[in-house]
Amino acid sequence: MEEMSLKMEAVVSASFELDMSCSENVARSDDLIHEHICKFERYLTVPEFPDGLEWMNTSRALSLREDLRGKITVLDFWTYCCINCMRTLPDLHELEKFNSIESGLVVIGIHSAKFDNEKDVENIRNAVIRYNIIHPVLNDRDMIVWNQLLVQAWPTLVVLGPENQALFILMGEGNKKKLFRYVKSALTYFKDEKRISHHSLPLRLLKDAVVESPLLFPGKVAVDRSSGVIAIADTGHNRVLVVNSSGEVVHCIGRGRRGLEDGSFEAALFHAPQGVCWLAEFLYVADTENHCIRKIDFQSRTVDTIADGDVDSRDRHVRPLKSPWDISATCSPGSSTEDVLLIAMAGAHQIWALFLRDAKWWRNSSYGEGSCVSIAGSGAEENRNNCYANRAAFAQPSGVCVDGGRHLAYVADSESSSVRCLALDGGAVTGVVGGAKDPCDLFAFDDIDAVGVNARLQHPLGVAFNHADNMVYVADSYNHKIKRVDPDTKRCSTLAGNGSRGRGGAGDMAEASFNEPGGVSVSPCGTHLYVADTNNNAIKVINLEEKSIKQLSITFPKAAVSDSHKSDVAVGSRPGHVPPGSRPGRVPPGSRPEHVSPGSRPEHVSPGSHPGRISPVHVFPSVALTPGAKLTVELDLRLPAGGMAQLTPDSPSTWQFLLRGSSFDSRGEEALRGRLTSLHAMPRVTLHVADVSSASDTDVDVDVDCSLYLCEAQATVCYMKSFVLRLPVVVTADGLCDEEIKLTHVVS
Repeated sequence: MEEMSLKMEAVVSASFELDMSCSENVARSDDLIHEHICKFERYLTVPEFPDGLEWMNTSRALSLREDLRGKITVLDFWTYCCINCMRTLPDLHELEKFNSIESGLVVIGIHSAKFDNEKDVENIRNAVIRYNIIHPVLNDRDMIVWNQLLVQAWPTLVVLGPENQALFILMGEGNKKKLFRYVKSALTYFKDEKRISHHSLPLRLLKDAVVESPLLFPGKVAVDRSSGVIAIADTGHNRVLVVNSSGEVVHCIGRGRRGLEDGSFEAALFHAPQGVCWLAEFLYVADTENHCIRKIDFQSRTVDTIADGDVDSRDRHVRPLKSPWDISATCSPGSSTEDVLLIAMAGAHQIWALFLRDAKWWRNSSYGEGSCVSIAGSGAEENRNNCYANRAAFAQPSGVCVDGGRHLAYVADSESSSVRCLALDGGAVTGVVGGAKDPCDLFAFDDIDAVGVNARLQHPLGVAFNHADNMVYVADSYNHKIKRVDPDTKRCSTLAGNGSRGRGGAGDMAEASFNEPGGVSVSPCGTHLYVADTNNNAIKVINLEEKSIKQLSITFPKAAVSDSHKSDVAVGSRPGHVPPGSRPGRVPPGSRPEHVSPGSRPEHVSPGSHPGRISPVHVFPSVALTPGAKLTVELDLRLPAGGMAQLTPDSPSTWQFLLRGSSFDSRGEEALRGRLTSLHAMPRVTLHVADVSSASDTDVDVDVDCSLYLCEAQATVCYMKSFVLRLPVVVTADGLCDEEIKLTHVVS
């Protein structure tokens, strides 16, 4: 054993020397690699794989001596939490694409876990599917193979010859060119000596047995504060879904296969998107494996790439984006408008900022619109706090949220198993809970509810700040829990989850089970949490008041909607009904949402004061409200631009609010009907949702019945236009508390 260790150290040293020699003598690189192979082809044969270990993507255990004899074998030592390991997988995938098993190359993943949770073979299986790994994987849970080959870091690649002899060692990510050159040289060398075998292997890929489901490994979730609709990063399906509070799909964005392509919702391509963030009329997406930030525009139904690192390259902080994992909106210093996106840049171990407009930043710096720069973290992978942002260090930050009132950002620092705080008014980085006192110790993980550094988490991936109770909620992913952190006292306590991996999710919070939850978001009123329960392919909803949990049922459209209202929306049980909570467009915070009439049904018998009259019904996107909420509706009727028609001033044009069901009460504050004498003076009516005890309907309609008398120029043609504007409303505990809506309709 001692002799083998010495020989393995010699191979490691020789591999480093080869790398340096090739860099210094590029013209002789092929000759140098050839000489290296000649020197080590009979130097050290690595031991056989131990018996009894668990294999994935194969129908049986593989043998180095039998199955891999005659192959150039690349052993990839990895652990599925590691961002550097994730960034190496595309290189291996490309290598396998150009070199088949039958041509003489085999890649074997040796999964040597860092975290206890990663030793579980079921969790590794999920990771193999999630990362689309198509080569055999061995669960080296006790690091036997790791120790035999003196591996010291994730990832490490060991290239073996056809008799299992150790030829090359590559440590860390970013070795694609060297790996490809070494493999090509080895295949050429041993093919010339006729020592390469062309036999196949007994593969049985896990991904081929995946059961179809609405979601596949959803990574993050975000609730829109204005409308209450929910954005889901459907990571495994390479798309983004927008659903209402009932789980009905409002928009499906992306074709559902890996790629990077801008364009329409139907044409766009994502690659394992993670973080999602609502801001004004847009949804921003951290497109993780494409290493870029995308913007989704619901008015134009398009997706655009707005940052990929090739922005404002004159700034010394700018480098290509590396695995952005989460995003959150904040205000630049002195601004009252959210104009900056904070990015948890997992691959760079930093926090970045994308400036949506020209802005001043801390320490008298300023950035132009579109600048995407590192604002905190040295780039070293550490748990280092410092009052200077660029001297602090993070370890694969994977979640970020903002407390706008106190100008603080909270970060889920996954590899240090801690929650950190970044002061947005100066850049100081401090610890909140978890992690070790030694900034270089990234192994201080466990499941302990306590205060500050005495608390223990295990690879947390998500954080959300709740303005209702000033708490930070944490997706403690590898402990399969949701935890609550008081940032003032630094006390960390379990909110939901029994700590065991499982599918159960209905009922009491304490008895619920999760499976590596990756994201968490807070409802507009702060009463509910939405959890991306990643490995369960589900979104869970936690009711903080009732201390209960349920699963959100995701449903897709059963039929196409009409051309007058194109969207990927679930049509519902009655014709023309738009699911509650849906809204195709949004407006900046602080302004009233403007609902533009999307179309109409050809004929409808209008209820109310005109029995028997046939009127078209224009159905608007719906809104979800809580019991007791206030809804203010402003009517906004317009005539076509450039048209000849005018409202006839002396004719009885009228409007009337018709409340269908018992869930509304005008409380006598406004009249519900009136005359229209000018389109410049529109009615504004305030309605109140009844309390739960008195409300018998949970899915109701607010109808505005309009009759307009119009005349064209010189009164040569006069006519009447009657129509109904319908606003569907769902009354639900996780709806909005206070909403103002402008119903805009062009009379044509």
